[in-house]
Amino acid sequence: MDQRLESLTRITMRPLGSPLPLGFLAFGTGVLLLTAYEAHWIPYSEQRVVAALALGFVVPLEALASVFGFLARDTAGGTTMGLFAASWVGNALFLLLTPPDTPSHALAFLQAAIAVAALVLAIAALAAKPFFSLILLVTSARFALSCAHQLGVTGLESIATGLGLALAAMSVYGALALLIEDGRGRTVLPLFRTGKARQAIEADLDAQLRDISHEPGVRLQL
Repeated sequence: MDQRLESLTRITMRPLGSPLPLGFLAFGTGVLLLTAYEAHWIPYSEQRVVAALALGFVVPLEALASVFGFLARDTAGGTTMGLFAASWVGNALFLLLTPPDTPSHALAFLQAAIAVAALVLAIAALAAKPFFSLILLVTSARFALSCAHQLGVTGLESIATGLGLALAAMSVYGALALLIEDGRGRTVLPLFRTGKARQAIEADLDAQLRDISHEPGVRLQL
């Protein structure tokens, strides 16, 4: 940047609390709810109740986490939470509009698209946030199994249930690790961050702001 322009430029940032614990806990709750329904731990007669709970509890919290993720300049976090919030809306509307245990090719294609999107996000997060990447990989596999179920593939129910429970547990662990990290100002439960993701927690302010002129909301174009 030209020295004269640099001396005239001021970048104002507003401190925000991390929305990721909220998003993780909402996501884990939704996964547990859907897994319990698909495993028949919740009877099919309560299908509309499951849909209402997803719309009333999971969707608003994940949408809120998405908005504040973008405001906190975490593009990947905001994108992930926004994608999952919309996926819950789609699944809930399907449960509201169809009889119990009704296969749907339309829902299968939606779940396939979400599985691919989660895989893309997992690849993007792998270098800096391997734990988050693992959650996204398991999520992608879970949606892929749901897609297969909608297309009439059988024999995968126990695997889907196991992945759902694993996702719920990983979401709780991620939220707990982030909350402890936020409270103590350092990593306690490992999240295996590397590169800039680790620098964001451990480096001083000067190191973190060094490339701020190239970040969304500051640079001229996205």
